[in-house]
Amino acid sequence: MVARRGHDAPRKTVSARETQIVDVAMRIIATKGARRFTAQLLATEIGVTAGAIFRHFESMEAIVDAVVERMGAILFEGFPPEAPDPIERLGLFFQHRTRTIRANPHVSRMLLSDHLSQAAGPAQAARLEEFKRRSRAFVVGCLREAEQDGTLSKEISPEAGAVIMLGSILSLAHATARITSGAGLERLADEVWAAIERTLRAPIMSGAPTEPLKRRQPRRAITTLDLPTRARISALVTEEIKTNRYDAASGNLTLTAYQAEAHASLVRYYTDLYEAA
Repeated sequence: MVARRGHDAPRKTVSARETQIVDVAMRIIATKGARRFTAQLLATEIGVTAGAIFRHFESMEAIVDAVVERMGAILFEGFPPEAPDPIERLGLFFQHRTRTIRANPHVSRMLLSDHLSQAAGPAQAARLEEFKRRSRAFVVGCLREAEQDGTLSKEISPEAGAVIMLGSILSLAHATARITSGAGLERLADEVWAAIERTLRAPIMSGAPTEPLKRRQPRRAITTLDLPTRARISALVTEEIKTNRYDAASGNLTLTAYQAEAHASLVRYYTDLYEAA
């Protein structure tokens, strides 16, 4: 019999059967709820006897503990994302979390329900709450950094921005039950993030002093990129070019960060050209 592993104990090798037990347990809890999560149902779904389950886990609580651990590993793989711009960092977090939801529908179901909390003991329930606190602390921290460096819109507070971000992720988790196409979900996630970014970023007015944006990645021909990346870039370019940001009432033209950089580059180019003439 395998003893339950404490949080600070050395990580043990997980057998293929243990992985299968945790995967099926996650599916049962997500789709049938905590009350239906029994050793007999788990054994039936796997195709073994109930006694065989407890050759790998000492109790049902230990299985739930492993499910919670798996959820944490899935949700926080590669966390925290790194980028110099805090809003870009949020974009990476948003993309990773929504991809995780698409790839792990049972995780998204448990995020939207209290099934796992009902099956969990006090220690596991506390860990689930820690997952939520960890995600929110990261989002709020990025938004406060953006507020300090002037890239967060003055129309929104870091706390309100966090509600928009995390609420949108949960809404997309709910959408996985209605949209079966992976491409459709990815397109929706891209559209949602584009809307969130427009809400979060402070507008840059034409003629305002700007600092050139740092190159985030080396330049590459778009034809060398994979199709999903090309699609996201094409959508961004379309948004940049076709959106009318002129306010007739005030006479102001609002530029995005990329447009402001291009404008500043053109001013420098023609200034140098005519001064040299």
